[in-house]
Amino acid sequence: MIKNHFALISLFCAHLGSTQNIGDFTSIKPLAQRPDSLVIPKTHTFQYIIKSGDSLSDQRHASTHFDFTGYIPINGSKEGWLSISSEKNEAEVMVLHLSLNEAKGLWTVGTSGKVNFFTPFVKQAISKVSNFCSGGVMPWGNVVVAEEVVHEGDANKDGYEDLGWLIEIDPVKREIAKTDKQGNPQKLWAMGRMQHENICILQDQKTCYFGADSKDFGFIYKFVCKRKGDLSKGKLYVLKMNGDVNSTTGVWMQVPNSTKEECNNTNKLATQLGATNFAGIEDVEVGPDGKIYFSAKYSGRVYRFKDTKSKTEENEVFVEDKMYDIVHEEGTHELDFHSGHTGADNLAFDGDGNLWIMNDGGNNGVWVANRDHTPLKPHLKLFAESPKGCEPTGITFSPDFKYLFMSFQNAKANSLQIDKAGNKVIFNTSHAVVISRK
Repeated sequence: MIKNHFALISLFCAHLGSTQNIGDFTSIKPLAQRPDSLVIPKTHTFQYIIKSGDSLSDQRHASTHFDFTGYIPINGSKEGWLSISSEKNEAEVMVLHLSLNEAKGLWTVGTSGKVNFFTPFVKQAISKVSNFCSGGVMPWGNVVVAEEVVHEGDANKDGYEDLGWLIEIDPVKREIAKTDKQGNPQKLWAMGRMQHENICILQDQKTCYFGADSKDFGFIYKFVCKRKGDLSKGKLYVLKMNGDVNSTTGVWMQVPNSTKEECNNTNKLATQLGATNFAGIEDVEVGPDGKIYFSAKYSGRVYRFKDTKSKTEENEVFVEDKMYDIVHEEGTHELDFHSGHTGADNLAFDGDGNLWIMNDGGNNGVWVANRDHTPLKPHLKLFAESPKGCEPTGITFSPDFKYLFMSFQNAKANSLQIDKAGNKVIFNTSHAVVISRK
């Protein structure tokens, strides 16, 4: 009778465990040095998707420097496109068709190939592309990639500087989505030229937020589209705080963007308007509370604010550049959130309201600000330590939030790991994986 009683308890607990979400885990123990493998909680497992050099079905090969990784659903969480950007010059974007075997919890890569930026027709229209860093997935199914550099040059003599723009991609066609009246592909000129890093958009499909990864011009912007779902035209604004970065309120200053010269000189115009420099904005996301969250890598902080159209309120530091207590299986460990010369990088919210935060430049870990975290009552967890030699980049969830896709840029590990599908994996180059609970 007692044995049956414990059997029922075990069965009940197993059922509870199977219904837990991806953000439910006990922190891993922080390591003294970078690991020679991917370290994640015992409750989770990973599956290898692709690595640099792998063959694609368009007869090309996966690039290096994996960065932005975005999942675009076709059939919810069962099938979709995975877009992976390459942070190099010249930049590339590859798109993989993925499908899920629900019974086994395994993903299969179908057709795959690269967005073609290099035909004479495309090069004449946009000249070149470089250093795609973060980006965003739009509600209508397209991907926006971001050029992080603003090198001077107008090789095709169209009046626009060649580099420093956002570009919208159709993942199905693997083509640039926006064209002019003559059908020539175009970058998103009206959104301004800067050290672009990312973009997010509200459900109204009109209001966008993005930031610049620059020590000198690390401003946060808002772009309001003229028409729903059309990123090519609209009004551009930059945030000016009522004081310094620690102020609680700010105002949106309109940045001129009606001429080619104005679009080319966004950094200069924003500076003249008194825009506040947050120094290296890596990502901007909309929280479940409707607030706008963004990471600033050089200060190692995550900020948030409430947007009230013409101004912002309740501006505050959500995660500070300081030591936090990490509670793990063996006890409590004090860990520096701002490790190394840079800090907070990519951000993503899961379905339970937990904020996932990539760390760049130090321990290169994956942190989670638990859904009950507040600045006064912090609750941070450490989800992963990335393999040595790399940073974790890109983070995106399936719509049911059971699967987390992410990349590791140019890893230099040597240890062999076996993934969920039984693949032998050595993180010795850029890899993309999908992570789930066991």
